[in-house]
Amino acid sequence: MQPLQKYVEQNKIKLTQDQIKELCNNKERNQDLIIKSQLPLVLNISNSFNSTTGANIEDLFSKALEATHNALINYDNKSNASFTTYAKISIINALKDYRLHNNNIIKQPSKNKELSNTKAYCFSSFNSEDNKAIEDTIEDTTNSIYSDEDKLEQLIKDNLKADYANIVILYFGINQDKSKVCIEIAEELNTTKQNINDKLLKALNKLKSNTHFKTLLKKLYNI
Repeated sequence: MQPLQKYVEQNKIKLTQDQIKELCNNKERNQDLIIKSQLPLVLNISNSFNSTTGANIEDLFSKALEATHNALINYDNKSNASFTTYAKISIINALKDYRLHNNNIIKQPSKNKELSNTKAYCFSSFNSEDNKAIEDTIEDTTNSIYSDEDKLEQLIKDNLKADYANIVILYFGINQDKSKVCIEIAEELNTTKQNINDKLLKALNKLKSNTHFKTLLKKLYNI
Protein backbone atom coordinates (compact mmCIF):
# COMPACT_ATOMS: atom_id res chain seq x y z
CA MET A 1 0.00 0.00 0.00
CA GLN A 2 1.33 3.42 -1.00
CA PRO A 3 2.04 5.91 1.84
CA LEU A 4 -0.75 8.29 0.83
CA GLN A 5 -3.25 5.48 0.42
CA LYS A 6 -2.27 4.17 3.83
CA TYR A 7 -2.68 7.65 5.31
CA VAL A 8 -6.15 7.98 3.80
CA GLU A 9 -7.23 4.52 4.96
CA GLN A 10 -6.09 5.27 8.51
CA ASN A 11 -7.64 8.72 8.75
CA LYS A 12 -10.78 8.74 6.59
CA ILE A 13 -14.19 9.03 8.21
CA LYS A 14 -17.26 7.75 6.39
CA LEU A 15 -20.16 10.17 6.60
CA THR A 16 -23.40 10.52 4.67
CA GLN A 17 -24.14 13.76 2.82
CA ASP A 18 -26.82 14.54 5.41
CA GLN A 19 -24.29 14.11 8.21
CA ILE A 20 -21.80 16.36 6.43
CA LYS A 21 -24.50 18.98 5.89
CA GLU A 22 -25.31 18.90 9.60
CA LEU A 23 -21.63 19.27 10.51
CA CYS A 24 -21.33 22.22 8.13
CA ASN A 25 -23.69 24.17 10.38
CA ASN A 26 -20.61 24.70 12.52
CA LYS A 27 -17.75 24.40 10.04
CA GLU A 28 -15.05 25.75 12.31
CA ARG A 29 -15.72 23.28 15.12
CA ASN A 30 -16.24 20.30 12.80
CA GLN A 31 -13.54 21.08 10.26
CA ASP A 32 -11.39 18.00 10.96
CA LEU A 33 -14.33 15.60 10.67
CA ILE A 34 -15.54 17.14 7.43
CA ILE A 35 -12.09 17.18 5.82
CA LYS A 36 -11.41 13.58 6.85
CA SER A 37 -14.66 12.53 5.20
CA GLN A 38 -13.29 13.90 1.91
CA LEU A 39 -9.87 12.21 2.02
CA PRO A 40 -10.78 9.42 -0.45
CA LEU A 41 -12.04 12.06 -2.88
CA VAL A 42 -8.83 14.08 -2.46
CA LEU A 43 -6.70 11.02 -3.18
CA ASN A 44 -8.78 9.86 -6.16
CA ILE A 45 -8.59 13.20 -7.95
CA SER A 46 -4.88 13.55 -7.12
CA ASN A 47 -4.22 10.10 -8.58
CA SER A 48 -6.15 11.03 -11.72
CA PHE A 49 -4.03 14.13 -12.28
CA ASN A 50 -0.86 12.20 -11.47
CA SER A 51 -1.62 9.61 -14.14
CA THR A 52 -2.23 12.23 -16.84
CA THR A 53 0.42 14.84 -16.00
CA GLY A 54 3.23 12.99 -14.25
CA ALA A 55 3.21 15.57 -11.47
CA ASN A 56 4.39 14.45 -8.04
CA ILE A 57 1.51 12.72 -6.28
CA GLU A 58 2.40 14.15 -2.87
CA ASP A 59 2.41 17.69 -4.28
CA LEU A 60 -0.94 17.08 -5.95
CA PHE A 61 -2.41 15.62 -2.78
CA SER A 62 -1.17 18.61 -0.78
CA LYS A 63 -2.73 21.06 -3.26
CA ALA A 64 -5.97 19.07 -3.33
CA LEU A 65 -6.15 19.00 0.45
CA GLU A 66 -5.56 22.75 0.59
CA ALA A 67 -8.35 23.23 -1.95
CA THR A 68 -10.67 21.16 0.22
CA HIS A 69 -9.96 23.40 3.21
CA ASN A 70 -10.62 26.49 1.08
CA ALA A 71 -13.81 24.93 -0.25
CA LEU A 72 -15.05 24.40 3.29
CA ILE A 73 -14.37 28.03 4.15
CA ASN A 74 -16.30 29.27 1.10
CA TYR A 75 -19.09 26.69 1.13
CA ASP A 76 -22.62 27.96 1.72
CA ASN A 77 -24.51 25.30 3.64
CA LYS A 78 -27.78 26.70 2.28
CA SER A 79 -26.70 25.72 -1.22
CA ASN A 80 -28.55 22.93 -3.03
CA ALA A 81 -25.19 21.36 -3.87
CA SER A 82 -23.58 19.06 -1.33
CA PHE A 83 -20.21 19.96 0.16
CA THR A 84 -18.66 16.97 -1.61
CA THR A 85 -19.85 18.29 -4.96
CA TYR A 86 -18.52 21.76 -4.14
CA ALA A 87 -15.20 20.30 -3.00
CA LYS A 88 -14.80 18.32 -6.23
CA ILE A 89 -15.04 21.46 -8.33
CA SER A 90 -12.60 23.30 -6.05
CA ILE A 91 -10.06 20.47 -6.08
CA ILE A 92 -10.17 20.02 -9.85
CA ASN A 93 -9.82 23.76 -10.44
CA ALA A 94 -6.90 23.96 -8.01
CA LEU A 95 -5.06 21.09 -9.68
CA LYS A 96 -5.75 22.50 -13.13
CA ASP A 97 -4.29 25.82 -11.99
CA TYR A 98 -1.31 23.96 -10.53
CA ARG A 99 -0.78 22.12 -13.80
CA LEU A 100 -1.11 25.35 -15.79
CA HIS A 101 1.53 27.13 -13.73
CA ASN A 102 3.89 24.15 -13.70
CA ASN A 103 3.56 22.92 -17.27
CA ASN A 104 7.25 23.52 -17.89
CA ILE A 105 8.13 20.61 -15.62
CA ILE A 106 5.09 18.40 -16.15
CA LYS A 107 4.70 16.21 -19.21
CA GLN A 108 1.84 17.21 -21.47
CA PRO A 109 -0.81 14.55 -22.09
CA SER A 110 -2.66 14.17 -25.36
CA LYS A 111 -5.86 16.17 -25.68
CA ASN A 112 -8.21 13.21 -25.51
CA LYS A 113 -6.42 11.60 -22.57
CA GLU A 114 -6.31 14.89 -20.68
CA LEU A 115 -9.99 15.51 -21.15
CA SER A 116 -10.83 11.96 -20.24
CA ASN A 117 -9.04 12.10 -16.94
CA THR A 118 -9.66 15.67 -15.78
CA LYS A 119 -12.82 17.26 -17.10
CA ALA A 120 -14.67 14.02 -17.75
CA TYR A 121 -13.57 12.83 -14.33
CA CYS A 122 -15.39 15.80 -12.91
CA PHE A 123 -18.66 14.63 -14.41
CA SER A 124 -18.16 10.96 -13.67
CA SER A 125 -17.71 12.01 -10.07
CA PHE A 126 -20.82 14.16 -10.10
CA ASN A 127 -22.80 11.15 -11.29
CA SER A 128 -21.48 8.91 -8.52
CA GLU A 129 -22.77 10.67 -5.43
CA ASP A 130 -24.51 7.43 -4.57
CA ASN A 131 -21.61 5.31 -5.88
CA LYS A 132 -23.38 4.49 -9.13
CA ALA A 133 -21.30 4.48 -12.32
CA ILE A 134 -22.57 5.89 -15.59
CA GLU A 135 -24.15 2.95 -17.41
CA ASP A 136 -25.28 4.61 -20.62
CA THR A 137 -24.29 2.65 -23.71
CA ILE A 138 -23.22 4.04 -27.05
CA GLU A 139 -24.75 2.31 -30.08
CA ASP A 140 -24.04 4.76 -32.87
CA THR A 141 -20.31 4.86 -33.61
CA THR A 142 -20.52 6.25 -37.12
CA ASN A 143 -20.38 9.93 -36.17
CA SER A 144 -17.03 11.64 -35.77
CA ILE A 145 -15.82 13.18 -32.51
CA TYR A 146 -16.32 16.60 -34.05
CA SER A 147 -20.03 16.05 -34.78
CA ASP A 148 -20.45 14.74 -31.25
CA GLU A 149 -18.78 17.90 -29.95
CA ASP A 150 -21.28 19.92 -31.97
CA LYS A 151 -24.14 17.94 -30.45
CA LEU A 152 -22.76 18.40 -26.96
CA GLU A 153 -22.30 22.12 -27.48
CA GLN A 154 -25.85 22.52 -28.76
CA LEU A 155 -27.26 20.44 -25.92
CA ILE A 156 -25.50 22.64 -23.37
CA LYS A 157 -26.81 25.78 -25.06
CA ASP A 158 -30.34 24.36 -25.16
CA ASN A 159 -30.37 23.52 -21.46
CA LEU A 160 -28.57 26.48 -19.91
CA LYS A 161 -28.77 30.25 -20.01
CA ALA A 162 -26.26 31.74 -22.44
CA ASP A 163 -23.75 32.91 -19.84
CA TYR A 164 -23.79 29.57 -18.01
CA ALA A 165 -23.49 27.62 -21.27
CA ASN A 166 -20.53 29.72 -22.36
CA ILE A 167 -18.68 28.97 -19.13
CA VAL A 168 -19.21 25.21 -19.47
CA ILE A 169 -18.11 25.25 -23.13
CA LEU A 170 -14.95 27.19 -22.31
CA TYR A 171 -14.23 24.98 -19.31
CA PHE A 172 -14.49 21.81 -21.38
CA GLY A 173 -12.87 23.31 -24.46
CA ILE A 174 -15.78 22.15 -26.62
CA ASN A 175 -14.98 23.12 -30.22
CA GLN A 176 -12.17 25.26 -28.83
CA ASP A 177 -8.40 25.02 -29.27
CA LYS A 178 -8.01 24.11 -25.61
CA SER A 179 -9.87 23.88 -22.34
CA LYS A 180 -9.62 26.69 -19.80
CA VAL A 181 -9.43 26.89 -16.04
CA CYS A 182 -11.77 29.12 -14.07
CA ILE A 183 -9.25 31.91 -13.61
CA GLU A 184 -8.70 32.07 -17.39
CA ILE A 185 -12.43 32.16 -18.03
CA ALA A 186 -12.82 34.90 -15.41
CA GLU A 187 -10.15 37.01 -17.11
CA GLU A 188 -11.73 36.49 -20.52
CA LEU A 189 -15.21 37.42 -19.26
CA ASN A 190 -13.95 40.23 -17.02
CA THR A 191 -15.36 38.83 -13.80
CA THR A 192 -14.12 37.06 -10.67
CA LYS A 193 -12.95 33.47 -10.39
CA GLN A 194 -15.48 32.88 -7.60
CA ASN A 195 -18.32 34.03 -9.85
CA ILE A 196 -17.20 31.62 -12.57
CA ASN A 197 -16.81 28.81 -10.05
CA ASP A 198 -20.33 29.38 -8.66
CA LYS A 199 -21.95 29.49 -12.09
CA LEU A 200 -20.03 26.42 -13.23
CA LEU A 201 -21.21 24.48 -10.20
CA LYS A 202 -24.84 25.41 -10.83
CA ALA A 203 -24.53 24.50 -14.50
CA LEU A 204 -23.00 21.10 -13.79
CA ASN A 205 -25.67 20.31 -11.22
CA LYS A 206 -28.34 20.93 -13.85
CA LEU A 207 -26.59 19.01 -16.63
CA LYS A 208 -25.79 15.92 -14.59
CA SER A 209 -29.43 14.77 -14.72
CA ASN A 210 -29.56 14.88 -18.53
CA THR A 211 -29.20 11.34 -19.92
CA HIS A 212 -28.31 12.50 -23.44
CA PHE A 213 -25.61 14.73 -22.00
CA LYS A 214 -24.13 11.80 -20.06
CA THR A 215 -24.22 9.64 -23.20
CA LEU A 216 -22.31 12.19 -25.27
CA LEU A 217 -19.90 12.76 -22.43
CA LYS A 218 -19.16 9.06 -22.18
CA LYS A 219 -18.62 8.76 -25.93
CA LEU A 220 -16.33 11.79 -26.15
CA TYR A 221 -14.27 11.22 -23.03
CA ASN A 222 -14.34 7.42 -22.71
CA ILE A 223 -15.57 7.35 -19.11
